[in-house]
Amino acid sequence: MELLVVISIISITAAILVINQDTSTSDVNLLNAKSALITNINKAKEMALSGVGANVGDEYYGIGIWFPNANGTEYYIYKNKDTDFKYSSTDEILEKVVLPKGIKYARSNQCSGVLFSPPTPVVNIINCSPSQTFKVNILKESGGTAHTVTVNKSGLVE
Repeated sequence: MELLVVISIISITAAILVINQDTSTSDVNLLNAKSALITNINKAKEMALSGVGANVGDEYYGIGIWFPNANGTEYYIYKNKDTDFKYSSTDEILEKVVLPKGIKYARSNQCSGVLFSPPTPVVNIINCSPSQTFKVNILKESGGTAHTVTVNKSGLVE
């Protein structure tokens, strides 16, 4: 009888640990996705500063981060090859970033990304009015806490 009680207690404790382990893993994935996004935005800015965005004649283009949908699980680092300062089919995708399983992004306004144009770099918030900042939330697909990443007009990433 006592042995059954001990086995029951151990089984219940093990079940609780397994459930909490799944939650902890998704929390780690969420923080990793946020950190990777911040790193990729800064990477695009550094590439623009170093001239990777390249110039053709007297025109400067740039490197950007583009979120194709209002909500999604992937975004792109791209080289802008025209003067529209937003992603278009003539631009070159440098990297496709896929968020970890169970993690998604949600843009908090109509802005679809940010473009850094050399040599300063100049910050262009894509599909927004000049006074807006770029904001994207990184969150679990199941809901819960969202982590917001913001890029302002001077290029500061928060």
